Amino acid sequence: MRPTLLRRRGIIVMLLVLVAIFVVLSLKLPISRRARKPVMTVVTPVLRGVEAVGRWFGRVGQAIAGQGGVKERAELKREVESLEAERAALEAELASLRATAAQLEEVAAFDLVFRPARVVGRDPTSWYDTAVINLGSGSGVRPGMQVVKGRWYVGRVLETGPGWSRVMLVPDARSTVPAMAPGRGTRGLVETTSAGRLLFKYLDDEPPVAVGDRVVTSRVGAESEAAAEGAAVAGGAAAGGGAAARVRFAEGFEIGTVTALAGEESGWQTAVLERPAALDRLSEVLVVMDQ
Repeated sequence: MRPTLLRRRGIIVMLLVLVAIFVVLSLKLPISRRARKPVMTVVTPVLRGVEAVGRWFGRVGQAIAGQGGVKERAELKREVESLEAERAALEAELASLRATAAQLEEVAAFDLVFRPARVVGRDPTSWYDTAVINLGSGSGVRPGMQVVKGRWYVGRVLETGPGWSRVMLVPDARSTVPAMAPGRGTRGLVETTSAGRLLFKYLDDEPPVAVGDRVVTSRVGAESEAAAEGAAVAGGAAAGGGAAARVRFAEGFEIGTVTALAGEESGWQTAVLERPAALDRLSEVLVVMDQ
């Protein structure tokens, strides 16, 4: 549309030039005033008409050019928005890779095989707290395997599908983790109450632990615990309790820090643990594969 208007405007300009030349020549040639007057009478309206037509085409061209500019700006805006979305996605992916790399650096001292995974869903309720990750049986993940975030223990695989796994997290009221205080050698179980309180239970040493002690995962009793828990929670699903019994529970992943001693219960000592709040906002995790 725009090239056509430009061609038309060029033709009009040429006509104006020709008319102007004709007028100049008619004025300069030795013709009589009687002949000059009719010529001017004819040429003047033509000049005015051509000028009017030129102005009209000019306004139309400007209007169309203006509309074209709006369309171009809209297209450019859409392209910019698309590029911004792509940039944001790439930045998110880069942040995810950096977070995974940082976790792998934290667990470099462990003689274990880890598989990075991403949390793609959460299902917290008043009693249960689980997460869905994007690794499953197709990647070798089986019920009973530990899931960690760097050096911190975050949960255990409950069930798997071809491309997903459901993980029972530490805040889940069903969670039971074999644990120990490495500085003292005290062993017990870490459980979560329905109120979300994290307790280190069944401690028989005196004193079993002190405020500030670290509590980590323990290998002792973990295989039988994983088998029992897998059978109870998964309900005997495929690759359930039997697979969990063959999973080794890795030792040394942080569970929490002792903040108080809760006293004695049925002859056993109990301690209260605290975990970093950041562990409630999971995005990238690591699955501890078979050792």
